[in-house]
Amino acid sequence: MTAKEILHRLIEGFSPYLSCGVPKVYWDLAITFTGEVYGSKGIDLLESTHAICNDATDARNTKILHFIDLPPTELIESLEALNGG
Repeated sequence: MTAKEILHRLIEGFSPYLSCGVPKVYWDLAITFTGEVYGSKGIDLLESTHAICNDATDARNTKILHFIDLPPTELIESLEALNGG
């Protein structure tokens, strides 16, 4: 798989309709791949859709998960538009 294909699969997994979100390690990986494939404008676009879910797992711990606040297909299309399609 190419970096772009991996990134697009990661983005699909960030959908709040498919999961409760992803750990920071996957969010950081997406930022890295976005920079490689789409540059700083791509990172800005990805971060503009970023949302965090803070769920308490018990009285002392919080689980922080990352997701996008946009349908994944729309984000991918917007990223692709940065490179002219």
